[in-house]
Amino acid sequence: LESKSGQRKRRLNQDQVIAPTNVKAIKKILGI
Repeated sequence: LESKSGQRKRRLNQDQVIAPTNVKAIKKILGI
């Protein structure tokens, strides 16, 4: 149970870190 919830938390943190980068990349592609 602990490892499974730990993986979920780690994945959530990765999404939070990656999201802003994706937004910047998308805006750059769109030329905003």
